[in-house]
Amino acid sequence: MATSNGSLCNISGSVSENGSWIGCMESDIEQGAVPAVQAWIANLLIPVNMISILANLLVILAVTRTSHLQEPAHTLIANLAVADFLMGVQGTFVSPTTFLIEFPPKIICLGHFSLGTLSGLASTNSLIAINVDRYIAISRPLLYYQIVTPRVILVMVVLAWSFAFFASVMTLIGNRWQPDQPCMYDTVTSRTAIICGSLVIGTCGVAIISIYAYIMMIDKHHQRRPTTMPNVLASFRCLASSAEKDFPVALLLLHL
Repeated sequence: MATSNGSLCNISGSVSENGSWIGCMESDIEQGAVPAVQAWIANLLIPVNMISILANLLVILAVTRTSHLQEPAHTLIANLAVADFLMGVQGTFVSPTTFLIEFPPKIICLGHFSLGTLSGLASTNSLIAINVDRYIAISRPLLYYQIVTPRVILVMVVLAWSFAFFASVMTLIGNRWQPDQPCMYDTVTSRTAIICGSLVIGTCGVAIISIYAYIMMIDKHHQRRPTTMPNVLASFRCLASSAEKDFPVALLLLHL
């Protein structure tokens, strides 16, 4: 792709007059090869994701450096922050390139989808793990620390990242990247990865909604219990008072 200043942005989008991608990106935007909307999206992604990086980094440091925050639930929250931190890095340094370059290089295009799948699915799996943790805390409060042990938390974290890593590798296997086509998920990744990704997203969504719904049901059940407890306590008091009144009569009958 020839630029207005005489340099050549080739199909991979990696050659410019000064040997950098920035020259190619600027010339593409000036020529209108990349729509203005995509340029605005790219410029918006960078500050938003930088804020996400800083916020999640603060969460990670707070949990790892504070002793009383190193509880099972907080460990899962820190794991979620790590996944979101990686998503922020990917959204700051990789994703804008796919918007600013019409035909990005293969490593940028596939890395964009692979890192996005890894961080996004790890974040979703971490949310499911947090929901399971809250479900156990609400439904089994007395047995919570016996069920949710550090080993169980470790298993949850390993499963979350292993599943995400497997899905990210699936986006690379059998990819259909071509040097003359835009970097779009449905045209670059294999059909198997698209089908598996759709099933995974649907399953994770159903799991999160189901757990949330069940937690809300348990919460409503707990909210109703305080209204019935005074009646139960009043009935116990009546039984206790009647037993105290009848106790001398019972002793007299025993002596007889």
